[in-house]
Amino acid sequence: EPGGGRFEISGESFSLGAVQEFTLHLPQRVTWLLGGAYRGDFSTREATVVAPEPAGETGAISLTARSALFSGYLQSRVAITPKNLLTAGIRIDAPNDFAPSWNPRLAFVSEVFPGTFLKLLYGEATQTPDLFDLFNLSAGLVDGEVTGVEQNPDLEPEKLHSVEGIVQFDRWGFDLRANGYYTWIGEKIVQETGEDLVLRSYNAPETTRYAGFELEMAYRGVISPSIGYAFSRTLSDPDTADNAPAHQVYSGVEIAPTPAIHLSARLDWVGTREGRGGEDLPPYPLGRLSLFIEPAGSPLSFSMTVRNLFDTFHLSRSVTPIPAPPRSFTLTLRYRF
Repeated sequence: EPGGGRFEISGESFSLGAVQEFTLHLPQRVTWLLGGAYRGDFSTREATVVAPEPAGETGAISLTARSALFSGYLQSRVAITPKNLLTAGIRIDAPNDFAPSWNPRLAFVSEVFPGTFLKLLYGEATQTPDLFDLFNLSAGLVDGEVTGVEQNPDLEPEKLHSVEGIVQFDRWGFDLRANGYYTWIGEKIVQETGEDLVLRSYNAPETTRYAGFELEMAYRGVISPSIGYAFSRTLSDPDTADNAPAHQVYSGVEIAPTPAIHLSARLDWVGTREGRGGEDLPPYPLGRLSLFIEPAGSPLSFSMTVRNLFDTFHLSRSVTPIPAPPRSFTLTLRYRF
């Protein structure tokens, strides 16, 4: 908000998709999985620019976009021994407006003691630019100038790489786990507002790196409580990387009144974190409510989720588990053929 001016951005999106999978079980404990998926998105974003005081004038614009993503994946799971499982695969993502990408994944799971598991994971993914990433917005919107919106066609998709290690104890209804991860992103998309009140998006020239760990304890039953703590930190220059919370404490409960119905609620408290320029940003709460209905033997299932009940300001894009996206409401209806 240089000079007192600011951008206010809101939006909504609708997605429709389909997934088809084929599984082949071979002798000697080998399983192959071949699948394909399609997802179509329709997005609307609205931006309002408020000029610096004393003028305080406003201007607004609405952008809409349609996109499609075709994906194919091949995965092989090999039981090296009854207690050691290796999974390797590759996923091809082909968005309609960017070049296809190849994203390998690898996982090793070992039961080192009864009920105690060690998991080592590696994966890659691609994230295409958001609708507003593809445009530069300026205070010219206040005066209705065409220069208030300029195309930003040089953006490239982000390439994500992540390594994760997990230790899990799962016995007697208790699920205790500790995990640590390291993530690095090439072509990280960064948004910045300059002194000229222009919101620009660009690919960061250097690799952006994150690291963190999480501790969680849960109990499974008709009523299943859980509690956890997470630490996440950017290892890159804070002037070019999005803000990452340093500390997060959360608790939740899942209730299963019937085998087909699950209700869950979760409350998160994100601690003080360092913002751009070294200033501390205040702590804030997050909340999530979910309903899942999946009748046994039925191909039809339904879910409803409300995320980030207490959102009061926009949270920056991030690949880390936190911060969460702004408040959202999601309905999902699935049918298995």
